[in-house]
Amino acid sequence: MHLSYEFRKDNGWRSDKKIRPLLIDRTRMSSIKQQVNNAITALGRETDKAKNVDHKFKALVAKDQDNREIRKRRTFMTPDQFHGSDIDQIKQKAASLVSANRKEGGQPLRTTIISTDWKEETVWEWVDTSKTAKRWRTTQRVTAQVAAKTGDGVRLVTVAIAKDKQSNGQWGSLYGNLHQYSDPMLEENVHKAGP
Repeated sequence: MHLSYEFRKDNGWRSDKKIRPLLIDRTRMSSIKQQVNNAITALGRETDKAKNVDHKFKALVAKDQDNREIRKRRTFMTPDQFHGSDIDQIKQKAASLVSANRKEGGQPLRTTIISTDWKEETVWEWVDTSKTAKRWRTTQRVTAQVAAKTGDGVRLVTVAIAKDKQSNGQWGSLYGNLHQYSDPMLEENVHKAGP
């Protein structure tokens, strides 16, 4: 069993404290674990080859856990990059989305807007899934970060915030969603600048 490519590739984290180590995502780790279990069963649990495979897998899991702890210590929030007059409204919306999310959310501790300005796009799209009609939609988007206290620590959640242009030319209400994955971080890093 070879170490996963993610661990063999050096992204510079050992020499540069600003860089976080690479990880094996949970889906990939689950797949590796299943393959290891299949190999151990095929080899016979008590054979030397099976024990060697099991030993290498445990070393991989330990290395991944070490990297996760280093990454947690090196995770910091990006300071506000946005300076628009609606920054407080955007932060409130991002924080409310995080506090309402049962899976990735928690109690917001700090919110920053990491986009420098609204990014605007206009698209010609279907109005609904039945594809009966199309419309032009103009949307502005920014990205926020929210540090949130959860039951198992603090997580750094990335949030997409958007608003759509209405038929009267005014911008509609803010809406958004959380990115699929959030990063664990130390609570002491919430208000610190990164290295």
